[in-house]
Formats: sequence, C-alpha cells, structure tokens
Amino acid sequence: MEEYFYVQLLLDLQEKIAQEVPEIQYIDLQLGQLENVSAMQTPVIYPALFIDFPEAVYDVDFPEASYADLAANAQSGSIPVSFQLVANDDHLTWHQAPIEERKKGLDFLRIEQKLYKALQGWEKEYFSPFSRTLAKSTSKRYAGFKVREMMFTTQYEDFSASPEETKGYIYRYGFSPISAS
Repeated sequence: MEEYFYVQLLLDLQEKIAQEVPEIQYIDLQLGQLENVSAMQTPVIYPALFIDFPEAVYDVDFPEASYADLAANAQSGSIPVSFQLVANDDHLTWHQAPIEERKKGLDFLRIEQKLYKALQGWEKEYFSPFSRTLAKSTSKRYAGFKVREMMFTTQYEDFSASPEETKGYIYRYGFSPISAS
C-alpha cells in the first residue's frame, strides 16, 4: 500500500470507478481541464470524471478537510472528496427532440446514479465509508458540456507524525458481560 493517504485514495478511487462505472472514459485529478481545454496535454475522452480534495477557497459549497488531534501527534481527518462528472453536449434534451435523442442526452444522469451507487458506503481498511453530502449541476458554467458535481466525505486516522514507538496496530475487541456465580 502507498505510504501517503491521498495518493492511495486516488489510486483506489480510479480503480473502483473504472471497474464499476465503465461508461466513464477518463478519470483524473481536477486540474481545471474545463477552464483551459486548449492547454491540456492529454486529450480528455467523455464522459469524464475529475476528482478533487477541495479547499474552501476553491468553492464555498465544498469545505476543506478538517482534522482533530488524537494522542501522540496523530490526527483524525474528515475528508471531502469532490467528483465532477462531465459529458459532451452532443445530444438534444429539449422536449420536442425525438425520445431516443433525449435519452442519449440524459445518459449522464444515469452515469451519475451509477457512480453514487458505486461510492456510497464504500470503504477500505484505511478509511471510513464514503457518504454523499451534496450533488449539483454546474453545466451553465461550461458551455458545450453537461456537468454534475457530487461531494462525498470520508474519515481516516493519520499516524505519520507519531513517534515510532507509539505506532501500532489497533485491534477490535469484543466484550461480554461477566456473570456472577
């Protein structure tokens, strides 16, 4: 496993989404791809998904990660993860377009629901279950694209700043009542 939480989480997210939502053709970090389409080095294939670990400065609707101290320099983090699903605006969606054309144009909403189902409650040994906290459209900001954004949160414990002698594995213990004889 990768030493750094965010690196491992991104790698695991890419693998999970690629397996469970194969309709998404391109999965990458959010690097402003829609703001500077001509400057991209790798051409984006749509539908695409951009993942971010956002800051409050980025968008007030998306809070930054927050941390609380544990013992011996360890911390517990509550981590927001944003997903920007982007589809080409190739198909008509207005009410008088043929129904099959409209269905193709609305397919990105089916993909969004499939992405939600893949991530809601998903967890691994190093982070808590993902929980969706927000979904919104931002298509009007990006002419020529249909854009939906979802926010999930997870939590993890960071022991990387702890002195070596305090690091150790945490085991779950079960207790049963002691009966008096």
